Amino acid sequence: MDGITEIGGDLSLLQNGSLTDWGGFASLEHVEGRVRLEGDGPVTASGFPALSVIGEGLSIQYAGDLQSVSGFGALSEGGDLELYALDMLGSADGLAGAAFTGDVEVTSANKLEDLSFLANTAHISGSFTVYGNSRLASFDGTNAIQSIGGALTVSSNGDLTDLSMPALTEVGGALSLSTLRALTYLDLASLEHVGGDVSLFSLTLLPDLSGFSALVSVGGLWVHELETLVDLSGLGSLETVNESLIIQYNDQLASLQGANGLASVGTDLRVYANDSLVSLSGLDSLQSVGQDLTLKYNAALVRPDSLGSLQLIGRDLWVESNSSLEDFSGMGNFAVGNTVYLAQNRALITLDGLDSITQIPLHLVL
Repeated sequence: MDGITEIGGDLSLLQNGSLTDWGGFASLEHVEGRVRLEGDGPVTASGFPALSVIGEGLSIQYAGDLQSVSGFGALSEGGDLELYALDMLGSADGLAGAAFTGDVEVTSANKLEDLSFLANTAHISGSFTVYGNSRLASFDGTNAIQSIGGALTVSSNGDLTDLSMPALTEVGGALSLSTLRALTYLDLASLEHVGGDVSLFSLTLLPDLSGFSALVSVGGLWVHELETLVDLSGLGSLETVNESLIIQYNDQLASLQGANGLASVGTDLRVYANDSLVSLSGLDSLQSVGQDLTLKYNAALVRPDSLGSLQLIGRDLWVESNSSLEDFSGMGNFAVGNTVYLAQNRALITLDGLDSITQIPLHLVL
């Protein structure tokens, strides 16, 4: 089919197991819809040397024999990009000249070691997902990406040690980094705004949050099971959490130093089951919590200090089962919207510090 120059809809090459190469389109320049390549058999995709524009996107999936994508040297505009379930794919460098501007997904491409094929992509209007790529070691190739309109999800890439996107300034949706047990280096140092939640989950070896040094505002923030984290250093620019701030199950976390600029939490602030946490130092600028403030199961916490600027808890104050808690010194003059619940803090010897509460409209439970 070397005479075809343009296709007004989709081009789909599906389940042709006897092919060894997706090719035969030497003159094809423009596909208005999608290009879909699917199925075992081909080991390379080298036959689209003139294709410069794909209107809606390129999808390559369930191609268990595919080893390389090399034949898209003229491609400049790609729309969406989907690389999915490609167990043998070691290189997609033939896509490096294209700008993919829609959704970008790289899932279960188990021989890819980096993302160099995204070198020409600067703005992703949709979401960017990198999931379950067992040999992916770095984010090399994403240095030009400046904005992501949807979500950024990076999860379950077992060999990933370096996640660097130094030009990224904004993520419109959520940002989720999860189950990255080899990750030791994170550089999102230009990122200022995340519209949705920032979820950091099970980043076993990440030593600090310095990769978020420019972050000013987020939807919510979850810091969960960061086993080597000792404080929140790196969050010094963070001023506003519009929804919930959840800090839980971080075994080595000793203080909240590093979040010293945080002034408000829109809904809940929960500090839960951080076994080494001895101090709340780092919350010195916090003035308001929109709903509940919960301190629970923090075995080493002696007092909820560094809350001297706190003026308002919109709903409930829960302080429960902190086995080393002795008093409440360090809390500010604040009002509570509903209930104050203080229970099972077995080392508590005084209520000093709570004389600063100015209002409890509903219940006080001791």
